[in-house]
Amino acid sequence: MKRTVLEIFAIITVSSLIAIMYNNASNNSLPLFKKSDKKIDKSPKQSNIYFQEVEAEYVKQLVYNHEAILIDARQSSLYKEGHIPGSVSLPVSKFEDMFPGFESRLKSDQIIVTYCIGISCEDSFILAMKLHKKGVNSIMIYKGGMEDWLEKGYDIEK
Repeated sequence: MKRTVLEIFAIITVSSLIAIMYNNASNNSLPLFKKSDKKIDKSPKQSNIYFQEVEAEYVKQLVYNHEAILIDARQSSLYKEGHIPGSVSLPVSKFEDMFPGFESRLKSDQIIVTYCIGISCEDSFILAMKLHKKGVNSIMIYKGGMEDWLEKGYDIEK
């Protein structure tokens, strides 16, 4: 019994140390033992300030009426496997390399809609933030992404 308690204590201690080390190394670390140098944004959620979230039906209408540029934030390999018709690929991981080729098309008044895999994927928001920092306006996010698009039975391109 005593050995079991010691083993449990050792596991908890080692797990806690690993978690603390990971937290300190993370870009989104929680201020556990030191004062955070990050500013906390007390305003409403940023996606509500800069980016309107849109649903599949609205995205479909925008794209088919040529009223928006739809940008897929997923990796190029996923884009090649299938994407929303009319969308262009601008993976978050290759943003700095690929943005100059898109810049002239994105500075217009046309609506930009970003999407990625689905609700659990943050790439569409990250891409929208990067575009916004480069001076692109009128950005919307299709949070449901490919998962929602496929679930609704809409066509894809390959």
